[in-house]
Amino acid sequence: MRLLVHSNAPWAPTGYGQQCALIVKSLRNLGHEVAISAFYGLQGGIIGWEGFTVYPGGLHEFGDDVVDSHAKHFGADAFITLQDVWTLPHDLGHRGIPWIALTPVDMDPLPEGVADPLRASCFQVVAYSRFGQRKFREAGIEADYIPHGVDTAFYCLDPAPKADLKERLGFPRDCYLVGMVAANKGWPSRKAFEECFDAFSQFVQECREARLYAHSMSSSVYKGPDLNNLGVSYGISSYLRFANPYLLLTRYSLDDMRQTYSAFDVLLAPAYGEGFGLPIVEAQACGTPVIVTDFSSMPELCGGGWLVKPSRKKWWPLNSFGAEPSIPGILEALREAYQHRDDSRLKADALKLGNLYDQRAVEVNYWKPFLERLESRLMGPARGGIRDARELVRRA
Repeated sequence: MRLLVHSNAPWAPTGYGQQCALIVKSLRNLGHEVAISAFYGLQGGIIGWEGFTVYPGGLHEFGDDVVDSHAKHFGADAFITLQDVWTLPHDLGHRGIPWIALTPVDMDPLPEGVADPLRASCFQVVAYSRFGQRKFREAGIEADYIPHGVDTAFYCLDPAPKADLKERLGFPRDCYLVGMVAANKGWPSRKAFEECFDAFSQFVQECREARLYAHSMSSSVYKGPDLNNLGVSYGISSYLRFANPYLLLTRYSLDDMRQTYSAFDVLLAPAYGEGFGLPIVEAQACGTPVIVTDFSSMPELCGGGWLVKPSRKKWWPLNSFGAEPSIPGILEALREAYQHRDDSRLKADALKLGNLYDQRAVEVNYWKPFLERLESRLMGPARGGIRDARELVRRA
């Protein structure tokens, strides 16, 4: 098949960008011809990247004004969107080419803003968490399941001593390092920065060698909270460091990220909701245990670590709910993580979970059978070819 993947550019320093890069390579490995439609990360012209044609974004923020034209130009048999579907128009799948939606669910119940465009014109829905698959089915939408993957050739145990890696980040070699890898985007913060900073401010009174590293933009440039001011308000500025903002914009290397995760004693990631939660898997692939909220996709990704019970539901503008993590629960998880900092079983459990999501395993176990089923469906019962499937979508 010829497939177009519509998402962030594969070189973009975002979760969607990283996944786009891995997915298109897996699709090519499985024998398909693939191009990329980059609604973020490319403007003004078509370029090549590692043997793939990459089409630019259009005038609309999420590229829905050009994705069907890109698909037609490439001669795609179907196009796959890797993004939030509430950003997309209801007629996207009625433009002549079947639409496959690979999309997150991080709220409960499934918002109508997510369900409506899928019901209106999507050829096939794919969830990348079991939680998302359940929420789709509860809403009467049949969905396949293909999880995100990580490249464990890069995300793995770093051979350098942990003390050296902590020093590289600017911390004392003997500190207890709590790490966050979280996009500081939007308010209220889905990544629970305030709850994490509050809990850490209490934890550091008990564990004076504790330090906090936030691999996040510290300013409010993306309409998130000003994390510098938040640190001042909670009295933790002297214990806190942030990522280099220039490198966040231009991209930390995979080696940088492996060393960063490997420097952590624990990853603090109790979000209000996650469609997947790549840092949770990346950290564990590096042998680092995690602290996450007992909600959405996060429990299914916690191999070595702790679940924090929500304190209450959190309403979001899509008319659904996330889960606010309990501050006492985060504090207790930090205490337990510190007490078990030398537990080799935690590291082993974390590594086992991380390896389950190696992209090569995801490619063979999930993408391969899905694409075989998709190709069979697109051929249609009358075996009239993909052109017939397009016509069925157009008439739906």
